[in-house]
Amino acid sequence: MDDRAATADLARRYAAALDEYVSGAGEAALTRAYELGRAAAGEGLGILDLAMIHGQALAAIPRAAGDRSAVVMAAQFLAESLSPFEMALRSYQANARLLGLSETLARQNAEIDRAREQLRTILDATTAVIYLKDAEGRYLFVNREFQDVFGVGREGVIGKRDDEVLPPGAARLLRSADDSVLRARAPRQLEERLASHDGVRTYLSLKFPLLDASGDPYGVCCVATDITERKRAEEALLREREAAARERQLEHAVLARDQFL
Repeated sequence: MDDRAATADLARRYAAALDEYVSGAGEAALTRAYELGRAAAGEGLGILDLAMIHGQALAAIPRAAGDRSAVVMAAQFLAESLSPFEMALRSYQANARLLGLSETLARQNAEIDRAREQLRTILDATTAVIYLKDAEGRYLFVNREFQDVFGVGREGVIGKRDDEVLPPGAARLLRSADDSVLRARAPRQLEERLASHDGVRTYLSLKFPLLDASGDPYGVCCVATDITERKRAEEALLREREAAARERQLEHAVLARDQFL
């Protein structure tokens, strides 16, 4: 099988696995993301190649207008599929250090830096708030949307805990939810209301633990999608229905009075 055919076959398998996962197949389907990432790395594909395959697969998934759940789950699938690239680069770096190949190590360091920059570019381009913490609650990564929402810089966040960089209310809310995910060792989806520079916003947050080989959590990742406008529309519709119901009750009361009289 030539390179083009191998890439096309990988794209088909990736699309099928992504569709299966966002359709509710569960953690068993998510494990295929890691396997597909390893296959992509083995065929010489880069992070941007896999990101393009992911974008095409996501665009092909049918979903209702305004439904962000598929996008949120797809972001988790993409993050899992990209993990073999980072692991491979770390392995190469360790081997180079062991053998004392300074020139090779320098090239591999450059590859690691380039891969990290590519991944950061992908995560910064999304409109979702994405962050990664260790098990002690210290930030390891925040994307650009996180910085914009909370009005903080990446350099002032990395290595610090919620109560050191966020308003007290937001810090307590995030820390409580993240701790519950670490204790349960299972993903959790919830709505969170957070104060930002332009007022209170509502987010649909998917939080999932990062587990080591023994199943112990060493970190937590969050992908939060802004659903403020959708919630406002739902609340406005609810108020309209309640007003219409009160009006009907009043009309019935007037009719009953007239009939009685």
